[in-house]
Amino acid sequence: MELIYGTKIKLTDQDQEIIKDMSAEICKQDRSYFENNIKKDKTMNNFIMSLNGFGAELAFCRLCDVNFDSSTDQNKNYFNNDDALLNNGLSVDVKTTVYDNGRLAIRLGKEAKKVDLYALMTGNFPTFKFAGWKEYDVIIDKKLLLDLGWGAAYCLPQEKLNKILKYNYKQINK
Repeated sequence: MELIYGTKIKLTDQDQEIIKDMSAEICKQDRSYFENNIKKDKTMNNFIMSLNGFGAELAFCRLCDVNFDSSTDQNKNYFNNDDALLNNGLSVDVKTTVYDNGRLAIRLGKEAKKVDLYALMTGNFPTFKFAGWKEYDVIIDKKLLLDLGWGAAYCLPQEKLNKILKYNYKQINK
């Protein structure tokens, strides 16, 4: 099976409730470490950011027909695990941006979170679009570091991302 660039999905009402509950739960937790050390856009509302982040992860999982981890206990290192495990065994870290032409951006420090690939979803909760993917070994490259105004990140524009993800097959070639 394949996931093709531009595929859109609107989360069902039931899925939207799951994401709203997750976002409310994560916002109740002590987020000071995240706020001070990880969050780049200090003006962004945490609840909205959580809706978009968790929503994009669930949207990706629904598009690939794989399980979604709805846990929010940050003390169990939820944020150090992959966001999806494809049927072919590949691990995925799903990134999101509200900008339709936004880049795949991986913040510094994510190098330690070894996954097979990164996928980009664009949009606003509850509707998202698959915008491509890239292998970990390709994007985690110092030549791709760019400062987008909130510090350096590994960045690739959508036109440099792979457009088709074959998620049931071991081979992930473009």
